[in-house]
Amino acid sequence: MDAHLEPQALADLICTELDPVMTANGFQAGQSGVGDDIGIIYCAPHVEFRRRFPGLGPTIQYDDAGACTDLNIYAGMGVGGRLHEIRFDGVTLHELLAEEGIEYASEADAIAALPAAAGVVRLRSVLSELFSRHATARPIRGQQRVSLVGVGVVANLSAAIRGATSAPMSALILDRALGEAAYAHVRTAQ
Repeated sequence: MDAHLEPQALADLICTELDPVMTANGFQAGQSGVGDDIGIIYCAPHVEFRRRFPGLGPTIQYDDAGACTDLNIYAGMGVGGRLHEIRFDGVTLHELLAEEGIEYASEADAIAALPAAAGVVRLRSVLSELFSRHATARPIRGQQRVSLVGVGVVANLSAAIRGATSAPMSALILDRALGEAAYAHVRTAQ
């Protein structure tokens, strides 16, 4: 972290890095506060979060229709400040990533080891991948499901096309994916 970066400037930087990913995935823009450390909260209606990401953080469940799913991030201040606590409604980033498999095993520690300004960039990438991995999409004629959120778009689309049983099915998958991506872009821009 830059030694001259003031606490509110770091909070703003964290929000600037994460807001595009979070808002594209149903969360409100980050709200920051500065006290003993820097806190950022992202909130999404729980029903919407579960609809979009049924397998992400499966222990996060609420019966209350008005409940929210929150991502809370806390960062230390000053030179060497780190993202020292990241939780989805009480589920730590370590716990969340442990459910994702071996390829994510070291990510939480790697994020925590970096200065906050660099850690948030890595966190943004991990969140993008998680959202992409868990996003639901409408079935394509009962055959395929294509995830179209975040940086995993090309990999997911390629896998869906490779799994297609015919050239017309590949064309249908591509056509559907491009249509959904265009819809998401227009919806996000509004």
